[in-house]
Amino acid sequence: MMSTKEDILQTLVVIVGVVLVSWAWKTISSIWLKPKKMEKYLREQGLKGPNYKFLYGDTKEIGRLTKEARSKPMENSHQIVPRVFPYYHQVVQQYGKMSYFWFRPMPRLIVMDPDKQMAEFNSRGVLRIGCVA
Repeated sequence: MMSTKEDILQTLVVIVGVVLVSWAWKTISSIWLKPKKMEKYLREQGLKGPNYKFLYGDTKEIGRLTKEARSKPMENSHQIVPRVFPYYHQVVQQYGKMSYFWFRPMPRLIVMDPDKQMAEFNSRGVLRIGCVA
C-alpha cells in the first residue's frame, strides 16, 4: 500500500518538475534567447542599433531621456523631434536612418527613408494605394 502512494508521489514530483523546467525554458527563451537571435539577424541584414538589454530593452533609457527633454523649456523652432521623441532622435543620430531599438524584448525598426517605408508596407500588404477593399 505504501509503495503505491510513493509511486504516485514520485510521479507527481516528476510531472511538476517537467512542467517547471518547461516553463523556465520558455521564459528564458522569450526574454533572452529570441531577442539575441533577432539582434544577430538584424545585424546580418545591415541594420544597426543598441545591444539588447535583459528584460527591459531600452525602455528605461527612453523614459529617462523623455523626462530629461520635457524638463527643459522648448526651443522656439520647428525642430520638435528631439523634444517629443528624444530617444528615437538619438538612435537615428547614432545609428542612421535605418536602425532599430528595443522595446522590452521586441525590436522596433526605424525607417526614415520614404521609399523604403513604401516598399516595406507594400511587401506586407499593409498599404495599398488606389485600392478600395
